[in-house]
Order: sequence, then C-alpha cells, then structure tokens
Amino acid sequence: MSLLKRAFLYVARKKTRSILLLLVTCVMSAFLLIGISIKSSADQAAKELRKSMGGSFIVKIDNNAPERCEAVTHESGYSYIRYKGPFITEEMLQSILAVEGVSGYTVNHNYMSLFVDLELFPGMYADMYKDIVENDYPDKDPPDRRADYQVAMNSTLLFGEKDSQMQEYFRSGALTLVSGRHLTKGDERQALISADMAKRNDLTIGDTFTVENKEGNVMISDDPVRSMGPPVELTVLGIFDVNFQQEISIFTTEDMIAHNYIFTDTDTYTQLREYRGIKEDSAYSELTFFVDDPQMSDRVLNKVRSLKNIEWDKYILKLDDSSYRASIKPLQRMSGFSAFLMTASVLGVLTVQYLILNMWTRGRRKEIGILLSIGIQKRMIRMQLILESVMICAAALMLALCIAGFASGHLGRLAERAAAPDAGGDAFTVEYDTGELAPDIDKVSASPVQLSYPVSPANIFAVAVLTLGVTVLSVFLASIQALKMKPKDILSSI
Repeated sequence: MSLLKRAFLYVARKKTRSILLLLVTCVMSAFLLIGISIKSSADQAAKELRKSMGGSFIVKIDNNAPERCEAVTHESGYSYIRYKGPFITEEMLQSILAVEGVSGYTVNHNYMSLFVDLELFPGMYADMYKDIVENDYPDKDPPDRRADYQVAMNSTLLFGEKDSQMQEYFRSGALTLVSGRHLTKGDERQALISADMAKRNDLTIGDTFTVENKEGNVMISDDPVRSMGPPVELTVLGIFDVNFQQEISIFTTEDMIAHNYIFTDTDTYTQLREYRGIKEDSAYSELTFFVDDPQMSDRVLNKVRSLKNIEWDKYILKLDDSSYRASIKPLQRMSGFSAFLMTASVLGVLTVQYLILNMWTRGRRKEIGILLSIGIQKRMIRMQLILESVMICAAALMLALCIAGFASGHLGRLAERAAAPDAGGDAFTVEYDTGELAPDIDKVSASPVQLSYPVSPANIFAVAVLTLGVTVLSVFLASIQALKMKPKDILSSI
C-alpha cells in the first residue's frame, strides 16, 4: 500500500481525531490570518502617514532672553520691548538645508494684523466698542478711541504662505481644507478663509473681499482709519474648518481667534508689508525644516546641532514631531495587538498540536511497530504522520480562509475602538508665546482609525507557509520518542 493511501485511509477512518485536529488548526489559523491582515493594514497606514506627515524640527529666535531685547519708545511716547537680534540668516538656512536628511523648510509665524472688510468672529474690541456705543462714555473714551476700536474689531491675522498645505496648522490637522484648494507657488491675490467667516459673510469659492493696512494696525495714530497703501482685493481660493476648541475670554482680541485667520500667497503678503514701509530681507524669526522619515528626526537634529557656523546658544532648536507621534499612536497600538494575536496563535497551534499528536502517536505504537517490522523505514513512517496532518491542515486552512474573510473586518473594528483615543479629550493644545498673536498648536491626540482589512493573497500564502511549518514541526517533535524504540521493544510493551 502506498504512503499516500495509508495516510488518507487513517484520516478517513479516525474521523473524531481528524475533526478535532481540523477544528484546532482552523481556529488558530483563522486568528493568525486575521492578525496578519490587521497588522499589514496598520503597518501600511503607518508607512503612508510617515510619507504624508514626514518629520520636522524648529529653529527659532530666543526672544524671551532679556539680553537680546531692548526697550523702545515711539515718538508718540508709547514704550515697548523689541527683540534686537540675532535673527536666522539666509546663510544659516542654506547650511541647515545642506544637512543630509533635510528635505525642505517653511517659514513659521509669517503674519501681520490688518484691516478686512468682513464681519469677524467677535472678540475683545467688539465688546469694547459695543460698550462705548451703548453707554455713551464721551468723557472716558473720546471719539478717537472709538476709531481705534473700529479698526481693531475688523482686523485679523493675515499669513503669507508659499505652500499652505505645509503651514504648521494644516500639517498638524488643527485646520483642514474642506473646499477649494491650497495656496501654491504662482498664486496671486488668493486667500483661504474659515468656514465660519465664509458663513458670516456669505462667501463661496471665487468670491472676493479686500484687505488693507490702517495706521491703527501699525502704530498709535491720531487717525487710526487712515490707509497705508491701497486696498488689496483677494479671491477666495479655499475654505477651512477649525478642528480645535479655542478658549475665548474677554481679553481675546479678534486677531487672536483662529476662525478669523486669513492665509494668502507670499507675493500679496510681501506687497502689503511694503505698503507699511517694511522691505523684505533675508532674516527670519522661526523656520520649520522637514525630514522625510520621522524615525530619522533625532539623528538629523544631531547633525544640525553639530554645525560649526551657527551659535546654537543664541537660538532655540527643537524637535517638532508631536503631531506625528499623536497620529501614529493608534496604528502602533493596533500593530502591537495584531502581533500579540499572531504570536499567541503560532504558539497555540504548536502547543496544542504537539500535545494532541504526541498523545495520538503513543496510541499508535502497535501500528508503528508493525510497520517497522515489515521493513518500512522510520523516515517513511514519519512522512506518513506528517502527510496525515498536512491533509487535515490544508482543509483547516481553507475553512480558516472563509472565517477570516468574514471576521477580519469585525475584529479590525474592535481593534480600532481599543486603540482609539479617549473620548472627550482635547485633540490639540493651544499655547501663546510671549509677544506672539498666533498660538503654537500641538496635536496631542489622534483621530479614530478607520481601515480596511482585506485577506490578501500574500497574507494567505504567509499564513499557509507558517501553519504548515508549525504542523510539520509538531509532528516531528511528537514522533521522536516513538520512533526511537526498536520494533521488538514496541511490540513487547503493548
């Protein structure tokens, strides 16, 4: 009788044993297949996240150091503190860009406050102006103060961006474009506005509004509404949502409220600054540099810190990977969960199969002794045992494939919920640096993960190879003791 026929007959006749082994292998293989499907989806999503977000680090001036600031008195008598240097130079910029691993940069906090002919989300100055008008305080607030408040309550921050998609608020997800497109190189007189601003002023993509420099935006003036240069008409290119909760107090001015922010192209921004008498130079206050792979950010940062032509004790250099770390966290949890599931499945298959097969092999001593006594080699007997288990394993794999195809999506959703951030927690932190109107917004919590979990041919092949390998190993281990004995000893011990 051939080896294949003997193996087939044993499997067919020992139905209870075969079904038990089939079920054990099927369940373990199904969990293994589901685990590898979840892990491959989570790992692919993490890879795409690394490509889309990249890594970054920030170089900025240290404007909180007293020795680098000076008191300035305006001709009107108003005194204020001004940073006197050093600034980030073009030479520094080029040196950092030349470091291996640095892929690009963007200018941070490139903004100014100016007048806009739109209704803004009300802040402190709207309340102050309303209080003056309703209560009529001519003695306490002469007419020129009303003009100051009128300018301030209609002024907001205008950001100049060469590529708004790389602007820090959009990169972190604090702001999300919901219609239109981002600002790119070559755009002129274009703008991005918030959904709240668009709704308040009945604006859609393609509509226009104007921005303008008023003396009240720049200095203390006897005529705050006097224009500094002509008004500039901007066309709405895109509309964004504000995704964080900003605490607005009685001291929050209109130009500090994110719903009022406007983003425009760098050419328009430069032109508006020139109307103020400010000529662009090659000095910067804060820059963000990009690294292709966030996992290499620490290494790249150390290379930058070792540059000899930069006095780093006069600047602030810090890693800017909070958004990436927050976003990657649920995917890492899911990958870890699936890895645990896969490891438990492999160990479970190996342990249970070994125990079952070892018990069954002991019960087949007489059969093994007879086969040995009629001249069948030990390796052929072991091959028969392996072939029996492989037959059952193949059937179990086909059944596991059906189960995994149905259950992988459901278990994937459970893994998503388990890895999701705590409900009700703030996704972003909002902090203001001294002397800055625009806040630092850091992402501290990720959005819920939503992935698909297909049972791909590659996953099926990997699980098949792994399951068959574990099965063969289990049979080999279980048959060692039985095949060590001689036929005479086996038959005499029965």
